[in-house]
Amino acid sequence: MIADRFSLRLPVPSALLSALHGNRIVSLSTACALSLQLAHVGLLAQAPKQEFTATMVSATFHGDSTTANISEEIAHARRYDGSLATLTRRTIGIPAFSTKPESIEWHEVLDATRRTRAIMYPALHRKSTTPLTSESATSMRRAAPAGCRPAEPDVEYDSAPSNSPILGFRVVSVTRTYTTPDGSRILSKVYLAPDLDCFALQSESNQTDSVGTLLSRRIMRTVNLTQGPPRPDIFQIRTEYVESTPSDIYDEDSTKRGKAVDTDCASAAKARSDARYHELRSH
Repeated sequence: MIADRFSLRLPVPSALLSALHGNRIVSLSTACALSLQLAHVGLLAQAPKQEFTATMVSATFHGDSTTANISEEIAHARRYDGSLATLTRRTIGIPAFSTKPESIEWHEVLDATRRTRAIMYPALHRKSTTPLTSESATSMRRAAPAGCRPAEPDVEYDSAPSNSPILGFRVVSVTRTYTTPDGSRILSKVYLAPDLDCFALQSESNQTDSVGTLLSRRIMRTVNLTQGPPRPDIFQIRTEYVESTPSDIYDEDSTKRGKAVDTDCASAAKARSDARYHELRSH
């Protein structure tokens, strides 16, 4: 099973942390003290795949704030061969760290046939491409479990949640609990559509500290879904974009925003991302 599940800690300064290839790129103008968990679960694959294009929105709140600190507009497409493409616009506004909201856009393509992953940044005309592992490419075509029921233990499964259907599609809910290295706890609930190869139409996640104080919460929902072949250009990997390491992308974005930051936190994150980038490209 492939779950395009990422749990991103964002303890990163500057406008852009390129935590690629196992960690999704993030844009954040904060200090290293900020910790955020995003849990995006779903995207189980089966061949031939159900083809569709979905529009999603998400909002992330910190503590007891009633105003979203991070918001996203997402266009997601799935092709018959299991390939995935996602265009994301993320806006970040955290007054404690920045007086002006910042935005970044990126475009990710996972091509199951060509076994290639590309993350592109239109504002920079840069991209990072790496081969998909054989395991990942195979998983993208693998059949989803019957009823989207997960195989792992200690997972709460509901075949008929109260909010079903969503956008006309029957959903099931899967609830997982994670504990992070620093002792915080993440409760993630995802609503999966069996008729869409277990695509996540809606999700909710809450992160609390070791004593139960709410640190952050994230809500994602699909607002529109069109079945049928996606437009071809959403799967296009731009040949005119410059191939770049994660640290090159980070540094150029920071310089353009006039917020270049050189801290131990940023340096370590860039080093890890670059090492993973070179490791994957060497295979």
